[in-house]
Amino acid sequence: MSHSTYRQTWENVKVLLLFYAAACVVYGHAVLHNVFLWDDEEQIIHQADGLMSGSFYTAGNQQGVYYKPLMTLTYALLRALFGLDARWFHAVQLGLFASACYFLTRLLSRYAGGPWPVLAGLIFMLHPLQTEVALYSADLQDVLYFFFGLLAILYPRARYLCLLLSALSKETGLLFIALMPDRKSFGVLVLYSVMRFSSVGFALSGKLQPISICSLHERLMTVPDVLSFYITSLVPTIPRVSSHQWLSTAPHWGALLLFCAVALAVVSRRNLFFGAWWALGMGLHSQILVPLDATVADRWALMPTAALLGLFLPKRWPILGVIFCLVSGWFGYQRSFSWRDGATLYATDLPRSRGAYDIENNLGVELYRQGHIDEAGGHFLASVQLLPTWWTNWNNLGAYFEAHGQLDRALECYQQAVQHGHYYLAYENLAQLLMRIDPMQARVFVDTQAIPLFPASQKLHEIKSILEQQVSADR
Repeated sequence: MSHSTYRQTWENVKVLLLFYAAACVVYGHAVLHNVFLWDDEEQIIHQADGLMSGSFYTAGNQQGVYYKPLMTLTYALLRALFGLDARWFHAVQLGLFASACYFLTRLLSRYAGGPWPVLAGLIFMLHPLQTEVALYSADLQDVLYFFFGLLAILYPRARYLCLLLSALSKETGLLFIALMPDRKSFGVLVLYSVMRFSSVGFALSGKLQPISICSLHERLMTVPDVLSFYITSLVPTIPRVSSHQWLSTAPHWGALLLFCAVALAVVSRRNLFFGAWWALGMGLHSQILVPLDATVADRWALMPTAALLGLFLPKRWPILGVIFCLVSGWFGYQRSFSWRDGATLYATDLPRSRGAYDIENNLGVELYRQGHIDEAGGHFLASVQLLPTWWTNWNNLGAYFEAHGQLDRALECYQQAVQHGHYYLAYENLAQLLMRIDPMQARVFVDTQAIPLFPASQKLHEIKSILEQQVSADR
């Protein structure tokens, strides 16, 4: 290794260590103290046995028709090494995210010199818009696809392997294939398609969110606000919300004009690579082509925000970058405390949210666990009123009524939950309640509906065994 190569390598290591240090300063307390919450429970805790036994091809089937085997296998590896210690899950995810932001800096340094590429990477990492991706374990998929996508850009020799790993982390990773189209990239797409089809097919998941079930006219009315969200969110002082389930009843022309102004500015930069990057990121999450599972989301800002840094990276006045980095870090630090646990996150975000049926339900769950059952019932009912076609809020409302001894109303809620979706907990709760009030009907339900859908449910098999013992005793 020549002296110049050694010196450049050492400079790169120092920058990488700077990113790790900055991540520890802003997010380190969260790594040590934050617990699993929200989808972490379904994806990591309740799926622990399945994660350990799933094969590479089928591991991605954990979330129905979503195909994210690399995320699933990473969870399995972390669980095998550290058990269900949330600190290790957070530490690994934060390390990967800091590394990805360093890779972004390396990419930006190809287009500008001086301190601005490093400052831009730090601003990107510490901005409150990225707090969810940095700290929410269920967003590991986003960190992984972004990490491997940037590696594919930076290291041509490993490009096609990294493109495949990005796509296997999350479907959004396919955008990196679109950024670098050639014959081998097409081969990666074909290989991914074969793997996905052999595991889950190509069917889209059945969604129930307002943006997914509304009419085309309502969705188009919402698009200007969706597009402007990913632009105005660059202001670090804007309060963040963990779930957005709102619709716009009329187009906001100011939002549309803001987006058009930014789009014209993007075109004027005449940078085809970053311009295409931004267009792909915005297009996928605009709700125009395919409705997604939320109106907007902070995690979906990864691609368009990174592209904007490449398009508008300054070359002068680095002191402004230092100031913006400190401001972003401060607000990112403040936002990180909201992710400490479920009760804190939902109580913080609910007053800021619009139509967030999931936050209402989740806050109810936390209150129920704390013994505040009456208060929890109000949130379950509010969630049902916001989205009466969701099975989870119906199940939880049923648990509330059952806790109060209102078995008829509980039965009705559990039946609504089973009618609207295949939620294992609703089937278990309904079977258990039927066992109390109508054992004969419970046997029919368990044998013909519940166990065929959930053959691995230990609770359903226990209920079946009890029912069989009761029949034997009656004889």
